[in-house]
Amino acid sequence: MNKVWVRLSLIFLFSMGFSANAQQHTHGQGQLLISQDGTEWHMQLILPAADSLGFEHVPETQAQKNKIESLAKKLQENAAVIEVDGRCALIKAAHSLVNQHGDELHKNHEHDNEQDHHDIEVEYQFSCKDAITQVYVKIFETMPSLNAIELQWLLENSQGMLTLTRSHPYIEW
Repeated sequence: MNKVWVRLSLIFLFSMGFSANAQQHTHGQGQLLISQDGTEWHMQLILPAADSLGFEHVPETQAQKNKIESLAKKLQENAAVIEVDGRCALIKAAHSLVNQHGDELHKNHEHDNEQDHHDIEVEYQFSCKDAITQVYVKIFETMPSLNAIELQWLLENSQGMLTLTRSHPYIEW
């Protein structure tokens, strides 16, 4: 019964995150959703493209295409994004930057409206042999315009919300 409750809660938490993300887009502010199911940890990071890349439009120059390619590699490898303590292995990483041309980032969007805003989403799944007591968000170090990340978590023994900042980029449980 406990596993069923955890899975239903995870579905609810992530659907709330997607809903909030669809309604709110603030430059300088991202979102991080963390959930735990036994030894499996799932993390979804949502960042404004303007803070991640410096632009929100289809890349127009080779330099912009290179930024997308570089960020995609960084997100996939996770070394400069999120650090978890304990003996954890990254078992899955996926992001919304499909290729160096940004096709996924701008798929099905009209570009005539200068008010269009785009986010970059990245999901990580970790398998941990030890309990995680801290998550450190390292992405602040490489994104100078990112000022805050709204964190929501749902663990087997706690849940809550917290704002991570450049001066306080971690949570401890």
